[in-house]
Amino acid sequence: KERKLFEDPNTLETIVFVYKINDLSHPQTRFKVDVNAQENRLTGCVVIAEGMSLVALEGGSKPIKRYGKLMLKRINWAAAVVDETDGDENQDRLVKNCVLVWQGSVAKPSFNKFLVHQCRTEVAARKVFSDAGVAYYWDLAVNFTDDQI
Repeated sequence: KERKLFEDPNTLETIVFVYKINDLSHPQTRFKVDVNAQENRLTGCVVIAEGMSLVALEGGSKPIKRYGKLMLKRINWAAAVVDETDGDENQDRLVKNCVLVWQGSVAKPSFNKFLVHQCRTEVAARKVFSDAGVAYYWDLAVNFTDDQI
């Protein structure tokens, strides 16, 4: 059953998904992002910086696919933000709160486990990725616009 759910860990390639989230300050959504990644045995990190959050995930195709459904369909990002602000302002901006910036495959994983990092500045946030050797994940998210979808 475990092999069926999580595939063989000795596969040749690792699938990578990078998500950009406008606001990950709500505790319930932060918990869902963290716990589901650990339950699906994914590696990577969540970097929460001022104005933007980035989720980088690595793992097999089945767990990554399940996690993608969580991020793009099951979590109601707009409701979490509206609950915090208790207003109807910026509804257009809140509609697309989580987007898939990049997906691909790499030869070997860059992260050992799944961690959540709280950073004060963008420089500190980029350093988390540069320490893992994947600073371009942060650059992709910063330069990403909704026109590229």
